[in-house]
Amino acid sequence: MLRHNPIPRLLLCVLFFHPTVWGSAAEAPSATVTIASDFPGGNIVLEKSEGDDVHVHQDLRDTKGDWFYWYFAVRGAAGRELTFHFTQSRAIGPLGPGISRDKGATWTWLGKRDSANSFKYKFGADENEVRFSFGMSYQHADLLRWLERHKGSTHLKTEVLGRTKKGTPVELLRLGRLDDAPDFKVLVTVRHHACEMMASYVAEGFMDAFLDDSETAKWLREHVQCAVVPLVDKDGVEAGDQGKNRQPHDHKADYRGTSIYPEVAALREFVTKWAGGKPAVTLDLHNPAINHQVIYTHALRGTEGRTPDEIAAILAPSGPLRFLRTVEKAQAGPLKFRVNDSLDFAAHVRLARPDTEADERQQKADAPPDDAPISIGFEIPYALVGDTPVTPDSARAFGRDIAVALVAYLKSTP
Repeated sequence: MLRHNPIPRLLLCVLFFHPTVWGSAAEAPSATVTIASDFPGGNIVLEKSEGDDVHVHQDLRDTKGDWFYWYFAVRGAAGRELTFHFTQSRAIGPLGPGISRDKGATWTWLGKRDSANSFKYKFGADENEVRFSFGMSYQHADLLRWLERHKGSTHLKTEVLGRTKKGTPVELLRLGRLDDAPDFKVLVTVRHHACEMMASYVAEGFMDAFLDDSETAKWLREHVQCAVVPLVDKDGVEAGDQGKNRQPHDHKADYRGTSIYPEVAALREFVTKWAGGKPAVTLDLHNPAINHQVIYTHALRGTEGRTPDEIAAILAPSGPLRFLRTVEKAQAGPLKFRVNDSLDFAAHVRLARPDTEADERQQKADAPPDDAPISIGFEIPYALVGDTPVTPDSARAFGRDIAVALVAYLKSTP
């Protein structure tokens, strides 16, 4: 098993609170409250404190424009009630912050916000460290815990894809049929954008589906070799970067021309040798913008500017749409994917509708044929799918649903 002990980018803010501001010495077990990000994934900027109010904002570092990821610990606040205000842009989702009382090992949603961009928390008498985050952090340590749970499996192999500019090894996991004669090769990538931690729980559920005793797992192990890169931007994940819209461009945009990130270059080389550049299915797992509450995909290409009905007609025989219909039909978990949500996304977010007959013919030609390899990028909301909370367990269940759908799709593929 790979071991990695990263030195994360640190930002440590220490507040010395006077008893006349923060209450009497009897009310405060400690005279010092610390706002810290000195751990993997940490990200916060402390602006000021006024009474029981703490003013902070997310650290954008090398991000172009705005994004909303943050993750910090509060130490020495046992017995106090503090309100945290985010000052620069919206940075709290619909279920409030994720909260961990065991240094990031397990998470729950606080479930409420004090206002649109602030939250309040009453620290228990024994809560000497509590962590808060925009979501539910997933770091390299979490991946190691997953690997430990499956230690000794003969259907799982851990390799090194390559190393980052900092020399950090990036894991490549192979699952399923590990010899050189699988019927299908499937590629899964996660964390092209460092902050998109909830996608990692989906990946865990998908990988679990290769390793249990279900009929799905048995079929996958007989027919499929799956390669998973669970932390593409591993340095960004551990440093607590946004990753999204990183300058000069982020990892997801590094597949054009010559890659500037060694891990992306290594992935491109690996896929070319491993599957001739064309795995049967490629899945890229993401989390979307702060306000999205539906699972959707960018996979319905060749459909810019059309209505949902027109898109469905154009892509009716295509691999991507057939796979997505299979996911919709096969799902059993609490997070529901609806194909029409992706059709709506393609219709309303893409380019203006073409006016010429030539453009229309070209777009139809761009739609992949029925037996073409497919590439699906799922966007799974951070906090809510409809009214259903996204948690580690519900996200893993959606990953398993994708695996069940993959079996049904591949069984029907020439």
